[in-house]
Amino acid sequence: MGDSCLRHQDTHKDHAHRQREGAPFTGANLPRQTYTVGVGANLPGNAPGMSDKIKSEDTTIAKGTRMAGWLKTILKSANPSPSTNGPANPQEKREGTYWPQFFEADDLEAAKGIAITPEEGMSTDERWRSETAFMMEHIASRLAIGPKNVLIDFGCGVGRMSRALIERYDCTVVGVDQSAKMREHAQSYVGSSRFKAASPAEFDTMVKEGFVADFGMAIWVLQHCVHPAGEISRIANALAAEAPFLLVNSVHRLIPTHLGWGQDGENLDARMAERFGQLERMQFPESTSVKALRENSVISWWQRRV
Repeated sequence: MGDSCLRHQDTHKDHAHRQREGAPFTGANLPRQTYTVGVGANLPGNAPGMSDKIKSEDTTIAKGTRMAGWLKTILKSANPSPSTNGPANPQEKREGTYWPQFFEADDLEAAKGIAITPEEGMSTDERWRSETAFMMEHIASRLAIGPKNVLIDFGCGVGRMSRALIERYDCTVVGVDQSAKMREHAQSYVGSSRFKAASPAEFDTMVKEGFVADFGMAIWVLQHCVHPAGEISRIANALAAEAPFLLVNSVHRLIPTHLGWGQDGENLDARMAERFGQLERMQFPESTSVKALRENSVISWWQRRV
């Protein structure tokens, strides 16, 4: 990864060089609302609280589907890792309806548990400390960030990375999240005038009015998005030309449905390549994460092309 594209603090000094290309995401070509959910698998990243949350809901969602019991997702990987266990019955599959309410949390601790799920051998707090420390050093090794830089934390959740970046660099961060409660938690948790939590619609308006960022990141986010191509375009349209983008993602699609995590067969790398060029790809180091999470996730760096 060359200095010309990632050690970018002294580049893009005026907005004339911060051109955006491509039409903004308008919500056209709406994604389907049902996703394949299988019975009997144990998926890394399944929040234990998801089962209780689904069972406790007494609400009707899209297509009149009543909240049902928890059914775990079957992974379609040819060689599942031991943590996926494989399906109890490969033929038993159902269609789950998209359920974004999963990401709503009434208090900060619950929100943290949704953003960073506990894994076997690692609690939410342990992952929070370990991954945040690693990501901060990882970013520092590749970017020269300073007070003049503007960053995007896409799918910011409670603002874990936004707060760490502002505390270290005194930079400006715009956090984007679809969950109103997450945005509320983030504004309080980050607690800085250099941070703004925006809804996707608010973010689109900011971009239309000239907002441009020097660097963007999406950590444990795009795996859950029902329309990843649109969200990737939303991010790209807000970045300066040739700006770097950090993506941390599961290798599996994890779409929240009323039956558990669903899949749609989307290839996020292919979608990313439509607007970005890939620069680097790696896994979490052994000292940072448990084996199941390392084997089922990828850290990648990209550079905006169009």
